[in-house]
Amino acid sequence: MLGITSTNPAAEKARRAIEAIRAEELRREAEAEWTEEQLQALTQAKVHVPTTAKNFWKEVAKYVPGKSADDCRGKSFEQFTSPVGRKTSGKRSADAGDGGGQGVQPTKLFRAGSNLFKKQVRQFVQQYEKKHVDDVFGTRTPSKAMLGKATNFDDLKSPVAAETPSQTPNKAGDADDATPGRELLEKVTTSKRDEVDSYLRNLKRSHLGSTDEQKLGFQTPPIRKKSQSRSGVYMVEECGSRRLEETTEEAQRSTAHEDRATTSTTMLQRVLPRVAAMALLLLQATANAEDRCTAILVGAQASTNNAPMTTHTNDCSSCDFRISKVPAQTHPEGSVREIVLAEGDYPRYVGRSRGSVYYPENLDKRFYNWTETKAIGTIPQVAKTYAYIDGTYGIINEHQLAIGESTCGARFYTKPVTKGGEALFDVAELSRVAMERTTNARDAIKLMGDLAVKYGYYGAEWEGDGVYGEAGEALTVTDPLEAWMFHILPDDTGKSAIWAAQRVPDDHFCAVANQFVIHELDLNNTDYFMASPNIYDAAIRNKIWKPEDGPFDFTRVYSSPRAETHQYYSTRRVWRLFTLVNPELKLSPYTDVYSSDYPFSVKALKKLSPQDIMRFQRDHYEGTPFDMTKGPDSGPYGNPDRYDPGVNGDLTQKDIDRGHFERAISIFRASYSFVSVLDPSNEDNALIWFGQYAPHATTYTPVYAKVSEIPAEITTGSLFAFDRRSSFWINALVGNWVSRFYKYAHPFVEKVQLELEDSAMSMQEDILEQAAFVKNSTGEDEMVAFLTNQSALAAANSHQAFSDLFDFLVTSFHDGYHMTDFYSSHLKAIPLFYPKWWLEQVGFFANKDAASSSSSAAAAPSTPAAKEVSTKSTGTDASSTTTAASTSSGSFPIVSTIIVAVVCVGVGVIIGRKSAVKRDGYSPAPLNYGTA
Repeated sequence: MLGITSTNPAAEKARRAIEAIRAEELRREAEAEWTEEQLQALTQAKVHVPTTAKNFWKEVAKYVPGKSADDCRGKSFEQFTSPVGRKTSGKRSADAGDGGGQGVQPTKLFRAGSNLFKKQVRQFVQQYEKKHVDDVFGTRTPSKAMLGKATNFDDLKSPVAAETPSQTPNKAGDADDATPGRELLEKVTTSKRDEVDSYLRNLKRSHLGSTDEQKLGFQTPPIRKKSQSRSGVYMVEECGSRRLEETTEEAQRSTAHEDRATTSTTMLQRVLPRVAAMALLLLQATANAEDRCTAILVGAQASTNNAPMTTHTNDCSSCDFRISKVPAQTHPEGSVREIVLAEGDYPRYVGRSRGSVYYPENLDKRFYNWTETKAIGTIPQVAKTYAYIDGTYGIINEHQLAIGESTCGARFYTKPVTKGGEALFDVAELSRVAMERTTNARDAIKLMGDLAVKYGYYGAEWEGDGVYGEAGEALTVTDPLEAWMFHILPDDTGKSAIWAAQRVPDDHFCAVANQFVIHELDLNNTDYFMASPNIYDAAIRNKIWKPEDGPFDFTRVYSSPRAETHQYYSTRRVWRLFTLVNPELKLSPYTDVYSSDYPFSVKALKKLSPQDIMRFQRDHYEGTPFDMTKGPDSGPYGNPDRYDPGVNGDLTQKDIDRGHFERAISIFRASYSFVSVLDPSNEDNALIWFGQYAPHATTYTPVYAKVSEIPAEITTGSLFAFDRRSSFWINALVGNWVSRFYKYAHPFVEKVQLELEDSAMSMQEDILEQAAFVKNSTGEDEMVAFLTNQSALAAANSHQAFSDLFDFLVTSFHDGYHMTDFYSSHLKAIPLFYPKWWLEQVGFFANKDAASSSSSAAAAPSTPAAKEVSTKSTGTDASSTTTAASTSSGSFPIVSTIIVAVVCVGVGVIIGRKSAVKRDGYSPAPLNYGTA
């Protein structure tokens, strides 16, 4: 009937409707089937299209013929969903095949939070573990088994097609998967079910249940021009396209390196649920880690720049390590300035008022769907705010106000307004308001103090055991002329604040290390002292101090001293810095909990350069009785790291409180550090020397205060996921690897640091001269662009150099050997065996076998009857006979064993020397170590 034309209009209409329905069914069936070519195109497209692309799946679909964005997204995730709660047929799906299909079909997700959903999520984890056992941290490029067949991508925007890791399951099965990631996740899924359920529920909501392609990727600001290492080539990357302004062999090598990095990123996406679950839980475990920092002040006449310097080592185990450029802004009359709750972890802020780094669309939402930061209160806004560089705290503004920070213990603590308290400001928000509104140190201190007194101040923690240890803050505040130390804490009412400030003499040096350092105040000397109006009243009211007690000591009155067993955590760093600046200073490393006999500041014997301050920040007490690269606690290779204490096994908090390690200035858990350099004659020349991760494992690069954007390498990444594009993570690779063979490997790090920093330092005069020329000839905007580009070039160069350094270190130091002579026919493998003192401590030289034999002999059953018979029959002294016999019988085996051993060793040496010449592998080398 379908082939015959009907004369009945109704029948004809029905026939056409049936044909349309069947045609639609056939079309859907055809679309549902995936050809091998389409699967390959999908795999390649997911690698090629940046995860930061807007409408990620739409972009992917452009390169997959006949498939929509929904098709591509569904195909990518169908292997992770399977029916739960009903029996499934034992018959394999027809389209599962033997290849890419996984034999499971997509299904509707159960209601989030329900038991069925939790069961579904756990099955998701188990399936993922069975099929993806690759360790994302194990390699920078995929193995051959992971590479899929190449696809022709001539029509893509980029001429370079990255290698693609396939998503085939590991044939070895679960039993062969011994990766650290798997072991950690197994522990997580058994002991932390709720956290994993919560994480994966959010992951599925945002990825599988969304129709908005933007939720499957995150956006970052457009990548700026950046330099290729050791060449003058510039590469422009915009929206996935690449255009080389010059082509050189060096640029091609760099492009290949970027492709490998892209592949590593794709690998990370493949194991995302496993790594993300671990990352969230590990960050949760360190969220309460103390933010303990060191900050330095250098007076103008003590500096080679003839301007004050300040520093900050942001020693925080869980902080957001990125920095951002906050632009200058104008505000209409009647505007308000929002104040937000203190937050150090990634992302410390989400919104549009602090630069593009913090824009919601520029965050990595693979782990959590962060929303915009909500205000906890407001203050009146000013008409114009200044541009500044922002980190965990405000760092430096366009008018050369620079601030460092160190958290201190305090007598009082309180809570913020949204957490049961009445205080509005923490020190981070105070520092940002100062950056926005002031141009010099005095005004900044006065503004921060007045705001805290009026609106209330709260410390870095307001719950738990650490509230007093984190209740106070010290800020080091500088401008091109003066350097000031600022202390602040909550007052006893919880509604206001107490603060004091002291100026550093121009030819002096000052430091703070998690304990207040201002002692006596002379408020009549307004050139050197400032304080809040309630500074004496609060002490008298709380019976902490009264005038008849004598001079008012701010630290003794308002600090919360550390326990005696841990008191040198703070004071030892100050002692070390003072003695570095003035070696002639007769200052004891031992003091009381208030450092009462330490001066506020010391005179520098010579003018200090930025390089001197960088060296101070990398210090581990080398060459002192407290040298952290020496002794049993540094291990056999001089590792200066001393990890943060924590309860584990049978180690209790009470045990921990009884002991301590030294605390160095440079510490492994630093987010970043910087040295500010100001110029009294020209604010355009102000900059910070900035480095991410621990000072001893970073390189400081110049970031000019006037830049319009921060270099991409230091605005990228988070602690949630390793990222080779991030300088923090590259430096962390170097630091963690070097710590294994520190005394041998770290000299190479020092060499690279000095070369990079000396080179960058030597270029500053020319760069600043060119900047002035550009400004005079073409205007302010062009100068800003020039300085922005110079910062980007320096950061890219340092990033590439440390990436190359890591590759070199892994090649040179591994498995207990130092590999050398790379450019000869034979490598030399120098054993890095343990030092004698360490071997003695671990019992290496103890004759454990002999002791074991003696123990066995002593435990053997005796035969008193036989001994008695022997004694009676011979009529001799049994004891003497037994002793003589044992001596006689035991001496020959010992002597003969020694003789045989000596002969064997001699023969072995002769044979070994002859055979070494014939070997094509490693050749013997003397046990000496070449200098870096």
